[in-house]
Amino acid sequence: MTSTRTSIARLALAVATPLLAATALAAPAQAQEAQPAPAPVPAAPSTLLPVAVPGATLVESQSARLAIPLSCKKGSGSCTFRIGAVDGTATAATGDWAARGVTVTLKAGKSKVAAFTVKALADKTCEPAETFRVQVQSQRAKAKRTDASTITIGRDADVDPICARQLDADAAAAAEAEKADIEAGIKQADSGVADRPRPEA
Repeated sequence: MTSTRTSIARLALAVATPLLAATALAAPAQAQEAQPAPAPVPAAPSTLLPVAVPGATLVESQSARLAIPLSCKKGSGSCTFRIGAVDGTATAATGDWAARGVTVTLKAGKSKVAAFTVKALADKTCEPAETFRVQVQSQRAKAKRTDASTITIGRDADVDPICARQLDADAAAAAEAEKADIEAGIKQADSGVADRPRPEA
């Protein structure tokens, strides 16, 4: 009788052991399935990388066509940017230069060489060399403008002898005025030192 009970107990244990093992192995899998999937890592935003190009030196009435390489990094969405010119010592309002803005859109991972034309306008003013800048700006929020090139408008004196003499005279007068200011400052400083009371011995 005792041996019969022992055999039954052993049989029950033999059947229960694989079931317990299977339950123990299945529990972590169930727990793992219940966990939420990790949030996807957002793709890096597409950015525009304007490449600086050599500037140009123009005389009045001359134009230059710049080739500006642009690249849109791989990421989400496309890239749109604007190429334009901004004042330096040469200004558009006074008729020194002219340029028409260009807008370019690129797909992510694509590149393009954009053409941009600038022109130095002719006027009757005798002027020294002046400059203005070509800039590239992404259309994304808070994007900064990037200087791509500097355009120089040469001295009118280089093509006009009368203007050359005028500019030389203006430069000489400015130099004399600066020299006079320096000498006046030195004299004033010396006068202040001479007027100070000498300490008693």
